[in-house]
Amino acid sequence: MSQKKKVEGDSKSFCESRVNYSAEDIMTYKHYKNLPETMLRTEILDGVLVQEPAPLIKHQRVLTHLHINLFNYFTQYDPDGVVSVAPVDIKLSETVVLQPDLAFVSGHKQHMITENCIAGPPDIVIEIISPTSVRRDRIDKFNLYQRYSIQHYWLVDVVEELVEVYSLNSEGLYIRTGAAATGDLSIPGFADLTVKLDTMWEKCS
Repeated sequence: MSQKKKVEGDSKSFCESRVNYSAEDIMTYKHYKNLPETMLRTEILDGVLVQEPAPLIKHQRVLTHLHINLFNYFTQYDPDGVVSVAPVDIKLSETVVLQPDLAFVSGHKQHMITENCIAGPPDIVIEIISPTSVRRDRIDKFNLYQRYSIQHYWLVDVVEELVEVYSLNSEGLYIRTGAAATGDLSIPGFADLTVKLDTMWEKCS
């Protein structure tokens, strides 16, 4: 298991592998739907097409663990809500289409779920940081999720084994409401929702 990262402070150093960015033309959702099928994760960030390869195995194991955790929780507390796993398109505008690793849409927002996508802001989005996505998850997507008023944004760093939880404040800006590398992380705003981090890292290593 890797050394645990201290959670105080917000300064980060970014290190990314190469990802395919294409900014020759403004990409819209209409163009996006006409793209050929691919195994690459494909998104539109403010009109820019971004594609990246499949994530690390540990990434997928953590994704599965969190999905089960959230599915079990919301089955009890919001049975009409939907927990979605990537790849599912989250269409926030014609030029912003994202595929977070996990997204939760509460029961009263079910009208946003269409045959092809989730058309609007989910209640929770979760990004599991990969070596190819550090800057994009921490800066680009952070700013987009904040701009489109997604109430809760979780960042899960599988290399540093750290989970950070952000929520919108009254001014519509993200503040960090929780962060931990070990122990049980209680999620603000969701009664009895806890992520047992030691168990997750041990099972997913």
